[in-house]
Amino acid sequence: MSTDIEKLRQEADALFHRGNWPQARQLYQVILELDPQNAPAMNRVGATLAEEGNLPAAETYFKRALDLDPALAPAWSNLGNIHYSRRQWSEAVACYRRAIELDPDYATAYNNLAAAYKKMGRVADAVAELKKAQRLQLRNVVNSAEMPSPRERRQSPGERRQPPREKETVEKELPAKETGKGSPVWTRFWRWWRKKDGRTEGH
Repeated sequence: MSTDIEKLRQEADALFHRGNWPQARQLYQVILELDPQNAPAMNRVGATLAEEGNLPAAETYFKRALDLDPALAPAWSNLGNIHYSRRQWSEAVACYRRAIELDPDYATAYNNLAAAYKKMGRVADAVAELKKAQRLQLRNVVNSAEMPSPRERRQSPGERRQPPREKETVEKELPAKETGKGSPVWTRFWRWWRKKDGRTEGH
């Protein structure tokens, strides 16, 4: 059965990367039918819902994933994004910090934490967390020339969400693509950071 689940996960992840959220979700749900205790699949269902803007339903799945596995760092980061979308900065920070405690090499969580700190006016803290994320991402790039790092192997599409960007600077995060202004999205923090500081966009 584990082989079947892995094949389904790979197919679902491929659909996710192509932006086919409904079909990806269907396959993740098939995984849950085969293995109801599969916390990563539960988290990924939530991620597909978040991509479609259904944040209340996404939150339910992220919390279910954490009920199954309280140590699932990506689900904590995703739950933090739900709080971020509601402007609940302290709650978002708590979730991101929990994700980092569970996985100190989780660059996305540092990015998200930096975004939340900046919203709180804690610019120095935001810069510090952003630098940590940059170091981790650079290290992962170097490692990828040899073999995937443990974090890269674990980071499936449904496990790499980042918080929504402000309306005036909405850009899609993962998989990277553009989106219209005003949509609830899960964004690439780098471009947001540069635009907010009046710098040219980049990644």
